[in-house]
Amino acid sequence: MQKRSPANIKKIIVATLKEHKAIGILALNIKKLTDIADYMIIGTANSSTHVKTLIEKTCGKLAPMHIKPIGIEGADTREWMLADFGNIIVHIMIERVRKFYNLEKLWGIPKTAKK
Repeated sequence: MQKRSPANIKKIIVATLKEHKAIGILALNIKKLTDIADYMIIGTANSSTHVKTLIEKTCGKLAPMHIKPIGIEGADTREWMLADFGNIIVHIMIERVRKFYNLEKLWGIPKTAKK
């Protein structure tokens, strides 16, 4: 069985998003910025259907490890969906929404922290 550390789960999520053609994936270490999570992963999808698929594939990949999201938001519009896995928060957005909200800038994440 794979190790369940936040860093390893982050790697699995990023690999899953890459495998399913997410664009511009960023895995941001936010441990020192907030208590809500260790990592925030942001990815862009090319359609609302793709947004939903990326969240579903991520949940499906983690399910065998008995890791389920605490909550999923945005399923109604699917322009921006968030899956909260506790230590890791995954944001998947269509390009227009990602550019508008620019979460990296909003959180004040320096370019060097984008790993």
